[in-house]
Formats: sequence, C-alpha cells, structure tokens
Amino acid sequence: MAPAGGWGRASAGTIPTVIRLSGLPSVKRYPRAEVSRGDAAVSIIFRGPDRDTRIDVPLERLGPEEDGEAAELRLLGHLQGLGYRVERAAPPGSAPAT
Repeated sequence: MAPAGGWGRASAGTIPTVIRLSGLPSVKRYPRAEVSRGDAAVSIIFRGPDRDTRIDVPLERLGPEEDGEAAELRLLGHLQGLGYRVERAAPPGSAPAT
C-alpha cells in the first residue's frame, strides 16, 4: 500500500498530513476491512470469502505528531466511504474484552 491521499488533519499553523490509499484490494473480492493500531503501525486486514490480505502502515508515515487513534478512526471512515464493511479490531497481542 502506498500512502497517498485524501484524508488527513492539520494543526494550527501546520501543513496537513495527507495519506493516499492506493493499490487496495477490490471491494468485491474483499468486502470486509478490519483496522487495528499497534505500537508501530496501523494494520488493515481485508477479508474475503476465500482469503485475507493484510497491509501495515507505519505510524511515522501518518506524520510526526499524528495521534494514532485519530488516524485509525479516519482510516475506518475512509474505507467505509470506499464501500468496505469496516470493523475496528483489537490491537495485536491485546487481551479480548470481557
């Protein structure tokens, strides 16, 4: 996945951070997208009826002062806008909610 554009944020007096999503799998083949944020990257798992594919985006690619949770939530919204059924997954290695 090549970071490239459409969604990002700007703080007062700064240039906005922009990420472009390119090379994403077809929504028809992979209708579900699960997004989770780890310590070093945001992971997207595209799920289809026959297989899954995973893309990791390093947090530093989101900008030097990016709030990881805000980026994760914007990504969920962006993917939903592209037609994926989205889900926010627990970060890798975290304990399941009880």
